[in-house]
Amino acid sequence: MRLEFVTLQDKVTGMPVLQADYIESKLNFWEIISNIVIKNSLYFNIENLRYYNTKIFPEPIQAVEAHGKIAWQMHGDKISFDLKNFEIILPEVKIKANLSASYQDDKFSEIIFHGTTNELSVFAANKYIPTGLLPKELSEWLHSAIRGGTILSNALVFSSNKFDWLMNFKEVNLAYAPEWPALLDLAGNLHLNEQQITITGISGNILNIPMNNITASVDGLDRKESFPLLITGEVNTTLQQGLQFLLASPLQHIG
Repeated sequence: MRLEFVTLQDKVTGMPVLQADYIESKLNFWEIISNIVIKNSLYFNIENLRYYNTKIFPEPIQAVEAHGKIAWQMHGDKISFDLKNFEIILPEVKIKANLSASYQDDKFSEIIFHGTTNELSVFAANKYIPTGLLPKELSEWLHSAIRGGTILSNALVFSSNKFDWLMNFKEVNLAYAPEWPALLDLAGNLHLNEQQITITGISGNILNIPMNNITASVDGLDRKESFPLLITGEVNTTLQQGLQFLLASPLQHIG
């Protein structure tokens, strides 16, 4: 059975939330009815799925394909949905995910999403950062400061207006502040949520000076005020390399 050009709209704004070119099940009509009525579950395949939520993502999230099993339970006028071990195939990456949500009074709530991906470039991952949940200045800094690199593995847990994004990366360049030398070839782990960014276990270099045990953090994101960046690390360098760093940074203007 196949449904074409499916659209789910927001009841208040009338704007689309989900759109798909088609939703298809390998079962016939009566098998689908049996699964719906008796088993409260259904296997599905969706092509060209588009998710719209400008409060979180500035651009629609587009998937080439999504497939898996959806189950649901009725609780009065409330429906609880549960999708486990389903796959979302995006142009750049494949996501394996679990999703649960409730539908009541013409709106979805209690949404919990947990997804993991295979390796992808930092550039490709930028479009999936939930910038709408971050202060504008921080979103702009993330897009401009992080240059190049590869995400080896990452996991995103999203629920309502909260999220946790954990990733392991390598070969990242961080232009953290104007006039300061960039941190190059970074490798480590990043934890991003609506309150803070924490980067740990990093190795890298600055002006070809090796750095180890680097930590970087930005706190107070939920206060929407200034966001000081704190970076610490271990550096083994010569006097000449230290002088080179001073001359390449704003410290040269002190005194």
